[in-house]
Amino acid sequence: MASPSVIPVTSFGAYLAQNPNPYRDCDVISVTHSKNLNSPVLHEYLHLIIRHRPSNSWRRLLVERQTNQDQVIVGLWPWVPGRRSGSSGSSGSSGNNGLPLPLLMRNLRFNSVSLQSVASILLHVHRQRPQYHLVNANCFWYADAVFQILGGAPGGSQYHQWPYIAFRGLAIIPNPPVFIALRNAAGGFQSQLPHTPFRGELPGAGGEDQDAVGEGEDIYDVFPKALQVTGDTPADFDASIIEAEENEASKCIIKAMKEVDLISNLDELAIRSVTEERKADIIAFSNAVLANPEKEADLAYFGSRLNDNEEVQLDQDSEDSDFIAKLIATVAKIGSANAPSEQEEARYEEAIRVFAGSVLREVPN
Repeated sequence: MASPSVIPVTSFGAYLAQNPNPYRDCDVISVTHSKNLNSPVLHEYLHLIIRHRPSNSWRRLLVERQTNQDQVIVGLWPWVPGRRSGSSGSSGSSGNNGLPLPLLMRNLRFNSVSLQSVASILLHVHRQRPQYHLVNANCFWYADAVFQILGGAPGGSQYHQWPYIAFRGLAIIPNPPVFIALRNAAGGFQSQLPHTPFRGELPGAGGEDQDAVGEGEDIYDVFPKALQVTGDTPADFDASIIEAEENEASKCIIKAMKEVDLISNLDELAIRSVTEERKADIIAFSNAVLANPEKEADLAYFGSRLNDNEEVQLDQDSEDSDFIAKLIATVAKIGSANAPSEQEEARYEEAIRVFAGSVLREVPN
């Protein structure tokens, strides 16, 4: 498979326009907010599942804020036929090749959202706070803001969350030697899954550059032959099949956390520091957004764009639930002197909704 393309969000719309095959026939059917275990501070990011409607094939894009830019990564994962699992199974790597080791927190499924509309939303969020800042414009804020805005995007969103949502914004930071062991263990467990959606490439994909499609070329001249024939139609595509396998990969991360006894090997100094930074982050962001005289209009507009879908919390076995609760309690105790108050957290949630409304008012429906 060709090397992935890293595209600044400021150029993503132009990238789509320059690659009409396949992207003019693509829509977004799912977005997931995740933590990345392959990062010492459990970096937060989004992955989008896009669907090529004519072939009913899908692939995953990664959206994130880095210190130097907001970006979309295309090509970490291949195109996959509809209703197939994410990637080849045990032939994948052990997880130390730079790919994320994602812990899924929450998800939105859509009937269909224009990929171009999502590109516009990414650009508008970037323009509101274009520079990374460790305190008030970091990766946690960016993933939070984009996810919330997409909840109000047209396309019939349905919200799901996993119990791991409790990790959102939480400074779960292992001691450095344990981080390496944790990453290796998680990658090893995931590589043993029969289908590993975050690793490897589609069998038979060969070495084609699946994004190097020129103007006028037919998509099937570029896609792997495995994608040319599928018994499914776009109406049959079920994102829950993909998400079920993704959740199995996340369970491997919890298993790895237990194996290395993460609760006894947390970096207390780093947790206190990051918790204090997050408190400053949400206070600064909330004060700036809620001081806007248009805040009531923005909040009302965001409310009008939300869908009345049932919130679904996906099941988890009791053994994992007990471990997660103990881990959260331990991290909270370590950072308690530096943590935001309940009132400050509530103001931040309101500010995120106001910010989402302000962006959606600017983005064409």
